[in-house]
Amino acid sequence: MKLIPLVAGLILAAASPVAAANLSDPVAGHPGLTQFDLAKLVITDLAPDAEGSVGGKSVVAFTHIEGKDSRIDLPDGVTISGIEIFPMPGDRSREIMLIDFGAQEGYVADANLMALFSLDPKPRLLDVTEVGSDRFVAVETPIRLLAPDAPLLMVESEHDNSNQSYLSTAMVTVRGDKFRWIDSVFTFNEHLCSYQNFQTTTYTPRPVKGSPYASIAVRVVDETKLTHDECGDETAPKASRRVIETVYRWDAAKHAFEPNNKALQRLMNENTKKF
Repeated sequence: MKLIPLVAGLILAAASPVAAANLSDPVAGHPGLTQFDLAKLVITDLAPDAEGSVGGKSVVAFTHIEGKDSRIDLPDGVTISGIEIFPMPGDRSREIMLIDFGAQEGYVADANLMALFSLDPKPRLLDVTEVGSDRFVAVETPIRLLAPDAPLLMVESEHDNSNQSYLSTAMVTVRGDKFRWIDSVFTFNEHLCSYQNFQTTTYTPRPVKGSPYASIAVRVVDETKLTHDECGDETAPKASRRVIETVYRWDAAKHAFEPNNKALQRLMNENTKKF
C-alpha cells in the first residue's frame, strides 16, 4: 500500500482534502513555504544528494507512539521515500506530515515518523513520533473528530503473504499539541482452499453528553465462510459469524481513553495463535 491522500473528515462536516506527494509542494496559504521547509524541522540537515534523493543524518529526538518496545532505530543517514500531508481537522493553523523512510535493515516494519507543525505566525515543530508496526503504513480516511481540536487518526500498518493478511490499527489523537496514543487493534484475515476468514472493523466516534471527547465504538465482525471446493485432506472449520464490540470512553481522572471490556485483547490473543 502506498501512502494515500488524506481527507479531513469532521463528525458533522467534511473539509476539503489536501495532500502532497512532493517535498517541493507549497504549503497552502503560506507563500514561499514548502513541505521541504517543514520536513527540515524534523531532519535538520535535510538536503538532496547527487542521485536526486533527499535525506540527512540529523533527525530530532522521537519516541514510538506505542512505547519504546515498538521503536525502529534509524540508521546514521536516512532517505525520505515518500510523504503525505494534511491540515489537522479542526485547526487549519496546524499541519500533520507522515514521513516514510522505507525499510530498515533488521526490522520487519518500515520506519515512519508523524510530525505536527504550527504554521502561524511562523513554522514550528510541535511534536514528532514514530508510528507504524508493519511493512505498509497509511492513515485511514476520512479523518473524524473526537472534539473540535482533537482528530481521531487511524494509523494502519499491514502486510500479507500468500494466504494471510495482518492489520494493526493504532488509534491516535492530538491533545495539547502532542500526539496521544489511545490503543491499537489487531485483526487477521486468512484465505485457504476450503474457507475464508475475514475480520472487518469499524471505528465510530459517538458524542457523550458532559464529556469533552466523543467515545470510540470499535466493532469487529469476524466471519468464516466455506468455499465448498475440493481441497484434498484439508479440514474446513464450521461456517461462523460473531461480532466483537468495545467502547473507549474518556476517563477524566486518568486523562486517557479507557475500554469498557477486554474483548479486543482476547481477539488479539486468538489471532496471534494462528500464525
